[in-house]
Amino acid sequence: MAHKMVMKTVLLMVAFMVFVAVAGSARADVTMAYFYADDCAVCDELQPFMEELDNLSYVTIESYKISSDPYRPNENDSLLADISYAYHSVDNIPVVFLANEWFYFGVEGQMELTKEKLLATVDELKEYEVESPI
Repeated sequence: MAHKMVMKTVLLMVAFMVFVAVAGSARADVTMAYFYADDCAVCDELQPFMEELDNLSYVTIESYKISSDPYRPNENDSLLADISYAYHSVDNIPVVFLANEWFYFGVEGQMELTKEKLLATVDELKEYEVESPI
């Protein structure tokens, strides 16, 4: 009788562990890199959207502030240049890199469309583990 009780307990523990593993992996982490500058008006306009996106439980945003002074670049300026080269993208801000895509928000009149495209891509990728592009 004790043997049956131990087996039931073991089976319940295994079932619980499987449930936790499946439930925990239902949504993976989608990580993106966001480049901006403090004195960028478009970046300021985009900030509420980025905060909303960052509040999603499965999204991680790595933010990289670039220098506004071309004579005093910081390490993030060269990082932006390198990743822009690798992605064949614009070398300007604000820009987001996610998986194998990039989203530039600086085209006049295109911000809402770019937001929609980024949200759609995040939605497509939310079931996968998407590592940082950096």
